[in-house]
Amino acid sequence: MDYSWDVSNKMTYNNRTGKYKFRKEYSFIINNVKGNKLNILDICGGSGRFALPLAANNNKVSVVDINNEAIDILKQHNNKITTYCVDFNEFETKLKYDLIIMIEAIGYFQNKDLVIKKTNDLLNPNGLFIFQITNPKSWRYTLRKLKKIIKRRTDYYEPSIEEVISKLQNNFFEIIEIDGFNWLPLSLSSNSIFVRFFEIIESLFKLNRILNQSPWLMICAKKVKSNL
Repeated sequence: MDYSWDVSNKMTYNNRTGKYKFRKEYSFIINNVKGNKLNILDICGGSGRFALPLAANNNKVSVVDINNEAIDILKQHNNKITTYCVDFNEFETKLKYDLIIMIEAIGYFQNKDLVIKKTNDLLNPNGLFIFQITNPKSWRYTLRKLKKIIKRRTDYYEPSIEEVISKLQNNFFEIIEIDGFNWLPLSLSSNSIFVRFFEIIESLFKLNRILNQSPWLMICAKKVKSNL
């Protein structure tokens, strides 16, 4: 299987760390969404890690992803989910959505303003945009740079939380909630039995509320006005 980000892959999501990440990300989505039967767009949704459970809760879900194999896998699981195999920058539709999610993906877009503006255009009034970012000011990111693990790439960069908030506000979004996670001192592919232990520590000491040092951040923003 060439597509590595499927839920069945033990090096990405089918391990203890992957399942931990899913619990944190999915619970954040559910906690910020009221009711069901929503029209939802999952940007860079891959093979349906979030689309499948959201669709199972009586929501109408659409997925945009550039990877053909990911879309094929998703269709095998649920062929009622609407799929668009296209770069989000090229995605066009007349539909409007109540909720748009983009998990572990915004860093791959060079023009963050364009992505956020387009998201605003696709949302219904008071619609929600929920997404995840990596915090470049966190202890973990700094440690990885010191160890020279991060490879320099021109097609990928991590915006700061201040930059993201500014872009959201400039595009008429109101911040509803920000929550941190991924304090686990383990690799993202780890299947260590200590994952659950570190998850409990993270919760016990409320590390998720230390936003300036949380390695990953979940953000929920509400559309308060349309772009002119």
